Amino acid sequence: MIATIMYWFFITPGGYVMYGQSLLFLLVAVLLPLNYLWIPASRKLSRQQVPWYDILLAVLSFAIPIYFITRQEALYTGGWEQKAPLIPVILGGILWLLVIEATRRGTGVFLAVIVLFLSLYPLWSVHVPIRMLWGHSIPLDTLVCAQIFSKQGMMGLIMGIFGELVFGFMVFAAVVQAFGAGKFFNDLAVALVAKTRGGTAKIAIMSSGLFASINGAVGPNVMTTGPFTIPAMKKAGFSSHFACGVEAAASSGGTLMPPVMGAVAFIMSEFIGVSYGIICIAAAVPAVLYFMCLFVQIDAYAGRRGMLPMSQDVKAPPVWLTLLRNTHILAGIAVLVFMLFVMRVMAQAPWYATATILVLGMLQKRHRLGINNLVRVSETIGRTLGGLQPALAGIGLIIGALTCTGVALSLPHSIVQQAGDSAFLMVVIGAFTALLLGMGMTVSAVYIFLAIVLAPGLVEFGFTVLASHLFIIYFGIISHITPPVAIAAFVAAPIGGASPMRTSVEAMKLGGAIYILPFIFIFNPALILQAPVSEIAWVVPSAALGLIIIGGAVERYMWTMGSLTLFSSVLLFAGGLAIAVPILSVPICGLGGVLLFVLVEKALVKGESPLVKYLVTQPGGR
Repeated sequence: MIATIMYWFFITPGGYVMYGQSLLFLLVAVLLPLNYLWIPASRKLSRQQVPWYDILLAVLSFAIPIYFITRQEALYTGGWEQKAPLIPVILGGILWLLVIEATRRGTGVFLAVIVLFLSLYPLWSVHVPIRMLWGHSIPLDTLVCAQIFSKQGMMGLIMGIFGELVFGFMVFAAVVQAFGAGKFFNDLAVALVAKTRGGTAKIAIMSSGLFASINGAVGPNVMTTGPFTIPAMKKAGFSSHFACGVEAAASSGGTLMPPVMGAVAFIMSEFIGVSYGIICIAAAVPAVLYFMCLFVQIDAYAGRRGMLPMSQDVKAPPVWLTLLRNTHILAGIAVLVFMLFVMRVMAQAPWYATATILVLGMLQKRHRLGINNLVRVSETIGRTLGGLQPALAGIGLIIGALTCTGVALSLPHSIVQQAGDSAFLMVVIGAFTALLLGMGMTVSAVYIFLAIVLAPGLVEFGFTVLASHLFIIYFGIISHITPPVAIAAFVAAPIGGASPMRTSVEAMKLGGAIYILPFIFIFNPALILQAPVSEIAWVVPSAALGLIIIGGAVERYMWTMGSLTLFSSVLLFAGGLAIAVPILSVPICGLGGVLLFVLVEKALVKGESPLVKYLVTQPGGR
């Protein structure tokens, strides 16, 4: 691990680059064995001692990629991507199986089965009963060569992005966490919102969302921040399932928040050829609106139940002092932003930011890490990258299979044909496909896969490139709070002693904006600032107002009106949705309906109609 980091930070900027795919095979050799040394074959088995068979698998996981590194010249000059000698083919097949087994251990059976099934797809693609999935059939030995040695398979684009971009940002996330980013974000949130009603939940939203933006891993983020935020919310009076739902929704939404976006923004920049800065600016508005709606719902939930601000005994340091005590983190983030926006060197940016935090942090006694802590940081990096690498390699195998058969090129066009002339049907098909394929995958993995399989179809239909790619990111992330998988909810539930399924339902309700926003900006890119200023000035406030009304309606509480019945909540929800819709006449009708509702409610409070007054203002409990 240290050798790989040293290579990226010192050798690559110095001008030396490893031959061919050597760096990618080196990453596999370093990271793949960790899955066999740290993760048992079954969750029922303990890991007090590594069994002999896992040692054997770890040795093979290391030795085979190293062998391929030593044979790089023969790989290229001998055309191994099409036809290789018998021994490399056998070793390549073994490496293929090792990746799938590591995926099963690290990510779960669901993704491993998908990888196994689809990576072998070229063997039987001519027999598929669905016409749109027909493809060229390839024999097994040729398929192994294409999957392992070509740039279209496992060692192609995805592993290249992992080695060039994702690796560095995951190291940065681990280091910034070790130097107190979690406490910094929490203290900052306490200083800003502790004295408002529902303050503990708002603190959880801010701290979890900020941290998720950096580390980009929803499940691990819940495990990191959840043990602090969930008990605090329960102590403040929030129910277990609501507290767990808040954590799940905030951690899922954090991966949508610039400037880091869990490294997805950098991957997107590589895919679509749009500068990182433009992507961040475009993603900022919907991300802010998502968290705004989440804040509104928390405030409405607390207002409906008469919850008070946090106790005056909670001593929150002033904002300026919190910032002053964490100058090392601020400096690291500043260096990161400078390298990304000014210098425009995405590959080196996280390494310089990491070095800044390491140097400044070690100079401050308050934040200095001892040898044991540095070892733990290295272990955290290894576990994070070791778990991510097989999943991305597995996605590479799937894409390699689809590319070999030609389906990768024909599938987006086939999806467009299924939609016919209906833009709405095309978007619904895209949303359902992204949600389904995103289940069980990491944020980076699901985006890369969908960017190849689904995004071209949306673009071909006429939607803008940037809106299409942001759309698939949103619906890929939605799977983290949507049953039956709902990884974020299922990780959060045991922390708060709540039902996983009930937690996922609560997370869906709290994160409801994430289901609405993609439909708004794909039909009207003004929401992602891809339109004339006059149109942006109309669409963004309309979406914000609509989501505020929706947030209050979902929690059945509206400012100046108090608690709402189910009937009045449904009316307000419909009005808010109409306001948020990016078609000029619809928001006007929705706004008119909501204003009429408020005026009627104000009149009825004076007692002019007891029946309608009851329908509008009678409180109900959840």
